[in-house]
Amino acid sequence: MASLKNPEVRDFLQQGTRTGKLSYLAASGRPLVAPIWFIVEDDSIVFNTGKDTAKGRSLARDPRVSLCVDLEEPPYAFVQVQGEAELSEDPAELLRTATAIGARYMGHDRAAEYGKRNAVPGELIVRLRPTKVIAAFDVSGLRAADQPRDDVPGTVRSNRTDVTSVRLPPHRCHMGAAGRVVLRPMAILRGLVRSHFRPADRATIGRWRLGSSSRDA
Repeated sequence: MASLKNPEVRDFLQQGTRTGKLSYLAASGRPLVAPIWFIVEDDSIVFNTGKDTAKGRSLARDPRVSLCVDLEEPPYAFVQVQGEAELSEDPAELLRTATAIGARYMGHDRAAEYGKRNAVPGELIVRLRPTKVIAAFDVSGLRAADQPRDDVPGTVRSNRTDVTSVRLPPHRCHMGAAGRVVLRPMAILRGLVRSHFRPADRATIGRWRLGSSSRDA
C-alpha cells in the first residue's frame, strides 16, 4: 500500500496546481464530490473550507472522507487518499495554511491576498489524516511499454535522452539478406503515432500523409 511518505506520491500530489476531488457524505447519506485546493504537510492533506458549507457541515458530522488527485493525460495517473478529517479554527494557523494554499494555486505574489481572503471567521482548517493511500502512475501502460527490454528480439535502443527504446513488432520489420533486420520506417512511425498521440493529434498528423506509402504496408 502506498503512503504519503512515499516520495513519488508526495511529488505527484504537489505537482503544479492540481486540484483534489474530495468525496464526503450528505446528511441523507448521499455521496458528494467537490474540487478543493490543498497542500501536503507532514503526514496530512491540508485544505480550508467554510464551517457552514456542505463540506464543513458534513465533516463535522462524519469525518470519513476520500480525496482523489489525477493526471488527465497520458500516461494517466492518480493518487487516492482515504482517511478522517480533523477540524480546527485556530486563527493563526488558519492564516498560515490559507496563505500557503493561496501561494500554490495563485502564485507567491498573491499569496497574502488569498490568505487574508480565506482566513476569516467561520473558515476551517481541515487536516486529512490518511488511513489508506492508493496510487497508480501508469494507467495507460505507456511507461511500462517504453522501458528497455534486453530480452526482447528486435528492440532498438537510442542514445538520445528523450527516447528510451522502441519495440518493433514483426509487421514493422523483416529479416533481410545475411540475417539483417530491415526496418519498415513508415510502419514504425504509424505505430508510434497511434501509441503516443491522442486521437485529435493523430488526425492532424494523418494529414501529413503518414499512411500514403504502400511499399511498407
